[in-house]
Amino acid sequence: MLETIFNSSDTFRDKTSNMMEDNAHEKMGETVGFWDSITDERVNEFYLLRGGPSIILTLVSVYLYFVLSLGPRLMARHEAFKLNKLLLVYNVGMAAANLWLFVQGLLVSNYGLDTLGCGKFGGDIRQSPRRGIYLGYLFFLTKLVELLDTVFFVLRKKHAQVTFLHVFHHSVVPLFCWIGIKLAPGGPNGFFPLVNSFIHVIMYSYYALTTFGQRIQPYLWWKKYLTTLQMIQFVLVMLNAFKTFMSQDCKFPILFAYLQATVAIAFFILFAFFYHDAYHKNKKSPISVKKKDSVESTEKIAIREKRFNVQTANGNTAIFNNNHNEHKLNGNLKRHEPSNELISRHLNGKTPKSSLKLL
Repeated sequence: MLETIFNSSDTFRDKTSNMMEDNAHEKMGETVGFWDSITDERVNEFYLLRGGPSIILTLVSVYLYFVLSLGPRLMARHEAFKLNKLLLVYNVGMAAANLWLFVQGLLVSNYGLDTLGCGKFGGDIRQSPRRGIYLGYLFFLTKLVELLDTVFFVLRKKHAQVTFLHVFHHSVVPLFCWIGIKLAPGGPNGFFPLVNSFIHVIMYSYYALTTFGQRIQPYLWWKKYLTTLQMIQFVLVMLNAFKTFMSQDCKFPILFAYLQATVAIAFFILFAFFYHDAYHKNKKSPISVKKKDSVESTEKIAIREKRFNVQTANGNTAIFNNNHNEHKLNGNLKRHEPSNELISRHLNGKTPKSSLKLL
């Protein structure tokens, strides 16, 4: 009888376990089915674009955990890594990849004209060329590779470079690129990858030059213009989004046009604040700089001269300058080599005026 009870218990447990597994697979299947149902069927063959956003969210979460928590704690016990050669190869490779994407994007989009507003097909993404979708997928992959930018900052202990803007930009752009290429590939969504690839050719070329050290710094005066170009980029994206949702009979999903405009405005504001803080906030006016230099010069002179006063017996004040060998009595100054005897006589108030040759 006991054997029968145990057998019944095992059977019940197995059935319960199988039911739970079936429910889990069913729910997962429903989730994947939902995402596949709203996904452009032409991108389902691409890795990271099948199913839901669980993989891309995991990647971004791991990135944030490393650059904001784990990485700094690990590097606190280690010296900063010198990665100049690796960074040179990385930056040149990223510049080359973005250049290739930009040129290919121009060719497939009629030099960008098909991405303006509703574009050539009236915003109908179903007519977007397959090659353009493939380029969009490669562009999305470069956004994931760019997460290494921050990782390299952490490994080199460049903590000042890991700003809110930098981390926010690198974590948000891959997510929006995933949404764009998965749900609405082509059409107006091809405008940002085209412009951004061009900007990144210049940006990574600049980063590659910085790996050569101080000797190249005088030739990198154009750094602030990179930020200007990035702000212009977001203005162009905003204008193209406005053009899209103001167009009549546009078949492009209007939600994505509003999403483009919102994200572009947010990034423009953040980059504008960064530009102000980096290039204007710490810039002093000529008058304030002159006053500061004057104060610093006075302090340096006082430290350099190292003067000391000696009160003589007859009420006169003698000042001896150790560095310049000056001797001053009651405001009159004469350069000479003061002897110990002369200093002693001053202390006793017995120095004759003829020995000082006052001016």
